[in-house]
Formats: sequence, C-alpha cells, structure tokens
Amino acid sequence: MPKFNLSMNKDLRTQLEDLSNDQLIDALKKLQISIKGNAGIAFGKAILELPPFQTGNERLQSANHATLSRHVNAIRGLKNTTAVAHARGYIIRVIELCCGKWNLERRPGGDFVATKTGAAELFRYEGDYYLYCLTSKEDAINKYPLHIDHQGNARMALHGYTYENSKDIIHGVAYYDQDSALSISFHKEGKKEKYRHYLFSVMNYFPPNNFTHAYGISMRTNHLKRPVARTEILVCSQDQFEDTKTVFKEYKIDSPEFRREDVAMKGFLNWLSGKYNRLVTAPATPNEPWSMRIEEEYVNVHFNSACYLAIKGESKECLTNLYQAYLHGYNNIVRLKAEIEPGGCLAGIYHSELKGRPRFSTISHEELSCRELVERIELRAKHIRLLPVHRKDV
Repeated sequence: MPKFNLSMNKDLRTQLEDLSNDQLIDALKKLQISIKGNAGIAFGKAILELPPFQTGNERLQSANHATLSRHVNAIRGLKNTTAVAHARGYIIRVIELCCGKWNLERRPGGDFVATKTGAAELFRYEGDYYLYCLTSKEDAINKYPLHIDHQGNARMALHGYTYENSKDIIHGVAYYDQDSALSISFHKEGKKEKYRHYLFSVMNYFPPNNFTHAYGISMRTNHLKRPVARTEILVCSQDQFEDTKTVFKEYKIDSPEFRREDVAMKGFLNWLSGKYNRLVTAPATPNEPWSMRIEEEYVNVHFNSACYLAIKGESKECLTNLYQAYLHGYNNIVRLKAEIEPGGCLAGIYHSELKGRPRFSTISHEELSCRELVERIELRAKHIRLLPVHRKDV
C-alpha cells in the first residue's frame, strides 16, 4: 500500500477524501493507536464522547464502535458503491471529529500524535476548585483550595498558608473513570506523610457548563492517627490559585465568617455541619476491643427519639426511629421493657398494628410493627449476651 502524508497545512477532510479505501482504513487504525497510546483511554470510549453528527441521510446521536466496524467492513467488501461512499463519509467524519476534539497533530506516514494541548482537553476536570468538609473537632468547616492541571496532576494547600507559597502543599493525581467517578489521591514527602483519598460522583457532568459542585467522600488519618472518612463537597472556582491571596480557610460554626460564606454558598456549610452522616472515625490502634453498643450515641439517639415521638403521638416517625435503633444494634433490654410496660413511652404503640420502615434508605426494608421490632431487639440482645468478652491482646 502506498504511503501517504496528512499535512497540517491542508484541509484534513480534503486530504482524507483523496485517500484510497485501504489508506483510509490505515489512517483510522493509526488514529486508534494514537488515542490509546497518548490520551490514555480506549478508542471505543473515545468515539462515544464525540458530539452528534450527520453522515449522508443518517443523523447519529453519537459515534458508535459497532457502527464504525460495520462501515470498515463495507469498504472492504467493495460491492455497493453507495454503501462504500456512505461508509467512507462516516469514517472521515470520525477521524475529523477525533482530531479536532483531541487536537491530534498529523505526522509523515499518516500518523497522528496527541499534543500537550490535546492531552489537556482529554482530562475534562482540569481547573480550580474548593473542597469543603467538617473538621475532626466538629466545630468548623474547612475550605481547601485545589488545582488540577491538564494532565490530571493535583495540588492542594493545607492549614493557613497561601496556595502558591505554602510549605504545606500536598500533591496528587486525579483520575476520571469515563463513567461516573472522579478520584483524587494525594501524597506528601517526608516522615509526616499523610495520605488523602477523595472520590466524587460526577455522573458525566463536566465543568464549566453543567458542573458547579459534586458530592463525595474522603479518607485520611486525623491528628490522633485515627482513620477518618468525611462527606466532602467539591466546588468549581473562578479564582486563580496562582494568586498568593488564595488560602486555606476555617469557618467556625456560627461565626460571622461562617454565616457570610454560608450565604454565599447557599447554605451548604450548614448542610455539612454535625457529625451524623458527615464524619466517621475508627480506632487508631489495632486489636482495640469493640463495644457492645449499649451506650453508643448513634444507637441511643434513635431509641430516645422513638420514645419522645411516641409521647407526641407521631407514631409513624416513632417506628422509623425505633427501626433505626434496631438496625444500629440497640440492646438495652432493661430500658426497653420499662418503655413498653403500662406508663412507658412505647406502651400505646406497642399494642398497635401500625407498621413502619426506615426513611431515606437505599435498601427496601420490610415493614415491622413496634411489637415485631421489640422482638427483634430482644433476639439481638440475647445473642450479644452470649458473645465472648473481647479483650485487647496484651
């Protein structure tokens, strides 16, 4: 097959139309190699990111790898001149769109090379952001400036320093899975190395047009070396983080600064406050004994709420909280029996046939009455009493 060149100084479509069928297929193969090798994503996913386009009488919502293969086979068959012409038009349009989207340069021999600019365009989340989260002490919201460059390299300033001149900058890599998740992993050199990992649900929303903020989870260790997971909000920023005025900030809850920022961000600082569903911690030391959950705050708060709501006559909400107490392992049988006996908070609803289930759950729980929930709590408590005592190894 004769060699061919695709010049950067001439119109690409005109040059592609002048290629033979074999040369056009070869150009498509070289495009595929370029995208796989230089851009870091599979060719099949690459063409799916192309915008809708028209080929002949066929308007496509997006390019499709199976359709592309069909047109390649049509060219090889050389039986129907109309089908061949349509197939050539399709392939030429795919090559043309790919080169434009990822800024692929043409090289002698028909090769395509992804330029630095092209690689930058491929990482769709390049830009400046702020990360908001609740502090470990639960008394403030932290705001971290974050920059992601065109190659997915990430930098974030920590604790009171300016972004550009900080002595406490952590570096990392951002990765988009081409589907729904944006992950960022940070590292820092030295003995005080702390790892931070972030995962955000972005669902193919891209800045700056249809992406303003995303929700996610972070994992790290705190000042006590405990593993900590936090709810995080990633916010697109118009600030330029090379500006030395861009700094980490801490907003003490209910301070004037907190209120001003909360108003500016339409209330999500308030949404982030409070430990429940915002902050999870685990013991730092291996072999620590776990509790039997008799006095844990997350267990008792639901039972206490159920009792209060029963007195108020809000039976459905009472069952919702009693159900959560059961799911969280509530097993204080002395307190439970006192509340279902005559005069107890749950005495009335205990004899009711009303049933309920947890709200805001991703799992479809069966509906249970108060009596059925009490039976399950008693069964759990009996099981817990039979457990061997877990002591820390010495």
